[in-house]
Amino acid sequence: MGMILVVSPGSWNYRLPMLNHAPWHGYTLADLVFPAFLFAVGVAIALGFRGDRPLGASVARILRRTLSLIGLGLLLNLLPAFDLANFRISGVLQRIGLCYGLAAIFVLMSARAAGCTRYLDATRVTVAAVTLLVGWALVLSFTSAPGFPVGDVSQAGTLGAWFDRQVITPAHMWPHGTDAAGAVVFDPEGILSTFPALASVLIGVMCGQWLGKTPSMRLLKLGAGMGFALVLSGYLMSPLIVVNKWIWTPSFALVSSGWSLLAYCALHFALQRSAGQAVLKPVLILGGNAILAFVLCELLGKIAGIPVAGESPQNFAFQTMLSMVNDPWMSSFLCALGVLGIILLVIWPLQRRGIHIRL
Repeated sequence: MGMILVVSPGSWNYRLPMLNHAPWHGYTLADLVFPAFLFAVGVAIALGFRGDRPLGASVARILRRTLSLIGLGLLLNLLPAFDLANFRISGVLQRIGLCYGLAAIFVLMSARAAGCTRYLDATRVTVAAVTLLVGWALVLSFTSAPGFPVGDVSQAGTLGAWFDRQVITPAHMWPHGTDAAGAVVFDPEGILSTFPALASVLIGVMCGQWLGKTPSMRLLKLGAGMGFALVLSGYLMSPLIVVNKWIWTPSFALVSSGWSLLAYCALHFALQRSAGQAVLKPVLILGGNAILAFVLCELLGKIAGIPVAGESPQNFAFQTMLSMVNDPWMSSFLCALGVLGIILLVIWPLQRRGIHIRL
């Protein structure tokens, strides 16, 4: 729901501040959406861990899902023009797929074996997450792009941004990742920043393993306390490593994971009551077919930007809403709610029939 509201405004010039990404350092509500995806991936890995499945079958299943997510992300990036010379290689689904694959393989290979059964080893997962975050902190603190001062965390100045420019090349990077001169210099889903994002998945694995499928009220309270502790630890780290979603700094990984854990515990608490289940019905509908909701959102976004008779559907909807609600900010937000409603209406019949499309 957060992703749809963030990427579906009536006008990109009128997005509510909380639904607009931070310009560079810091974060907003919009910046917490993608980390929540990755946290959920980690929880799903833990809850779906099958230690009795043959190792080869598990690896094959992980690789199939990983390649499916990456392939779907590339296909969506190619639409609608299929411009192979300039399409973006990285993206949200590509990072989710890569982080899922790396995390799931690590969890599987690091599991403790007892006879023919493997058990998820939370200690090894914790060590791996800490190692990734500490390692990324050292990279950001003691390296930089050639020609930039050591520890530079500007758009073009990090080693990760330079590495992406060399490997992915600007023609295939995020077109909005520009510097003051308008040159494409960074990609928020770049190669090296995938590793701290992987730590966010591993934190989700630890939380999913700890809380289990049906956490008690006591565990939910402890989980909320741990969420606050993660947020606080990220803020305490921020004087050394600034909170920045675009380069996924360790402090941001901790802060965003903390908020994700708090949301996870709050949803579990609310769903224990019938009133909560009724209010959160849209959340359950989207969660039951999250990948389909994502694809529909992407496709609607691409269609909305294609001019028809000189005007895009997005601008037509915005102007129509603006004629009824004389406030551009609210009109833009209502358009996003409209897109959310369309996607819910498409998916709701599948939910009622118990149909869940997965990769």
